[in-house]
Formats: sequence, C-alpha cells, structure tokens
Amino acid sequence: MDLITLPAAVGTLPTSVLASWSIFHPGTYGRLFVLEPEEASCIDVYDPLSQYHIAICQGDKLQCQGWVNRHYQLPPENFFKLETDGKACCFHLRSRRLIIIWMRVPSREDASCVFGLLAHEALHAAYAIMDGMGMKPDFANEELTAYTIQFLMNNYTQSIGIPVPITEPSATNE
Repeated sequence: MDLITLPAAVGTLPTSVLASWSIFHPGTYGRLFVLEPEEASCIDVYDPLSQYHIAICQGDKLQCQGWVNRHYQLPPENFFKLETDGKACCFHLRSRRLIIIWMRVPSREDASCVFGLLAHEALHAAYAIMDGMGMKPDFANEELTAYTIQFLMNNYTQSIGIPVPITEPSATNE
C-alpha cells in the first residue's frame, strides 16, 4: 500500500498540493489532505480493529466521488455517488467495509467549523462501524465510540499538518 494517497484531482497536482505537500507521519494511518475550495482531497484511514477503511473527503463533489470509485476500485454498477446539499455527510458501504465522510470546504472565516463537522460525521462513522461489527452503541461500549472518533480526528489533524500525540486505547477508563 502506498504511504501517500494522491489528491482526488486527476492529472497534475493542484497548486495547494505543490505548496503544502504533507509527508506521511510514521505511526499514523492518514495520508494527504488539502484545503482549497476549488479542489478536492481525500485521505484513506484504515482502522485495523474493525478492518474498515474510512475515506475522509473534502471539496469538489465530483472529484471526491471519482477518487472514491477509483481508489476503492468500485465496479461501475456499485459506483459511489455523492448526492447532498449539506455541509457534510457520512455514507456506509457495508458490503465493502467502507465509510465515506465528505465535507464542503468552508470559507476561510469559517475554517474552524470543519473540526466540528468532522466530529459530527465521525460519530456517524463510529456507529456505522459498530453496526458493521454487529454491535449496538450503548454505555457498555461508549469507550469504543470515543476512541473511534478520536482516531478519526487524530488522523485528519495529522494529515493537515497539525501534530497530535499518538495515543493507544487503554484497558482502563479515563
């Protein structure tokens, strides 16, 4: 598997990628992320516990859906189609053990909202992963939900260049 996943755009690298290429961080599962409104970027996060891939996509819908279809080699009859008018959404392709999170690129003034959007969608992703594992979310397994959200948020922030300490789930509650 490649250490860095190319952005969703096909052809030459977008200007923002050339200016802010993110090198793979050892110990993380994230890849590359680019924040430019007219472009798209996607990272592939693999959760070894659930054996799910989580695609975190941001930007142009057509580029993101094209990247998902190519990267995960979805057959034409099962092509992923991104149909939403919202700011973010989460899709569960259960048969492929794949979660797709998509977010619109916010304006520079609202850029901090992307973390709240991702946390919101990460909760949906955590529940979908638990569903795929045959688990029902409840207080008995809420720590798994919390760690899944933390795992996705950490991979996202590392991919955009914000260092996050690597933490491993512990056997005790915090």
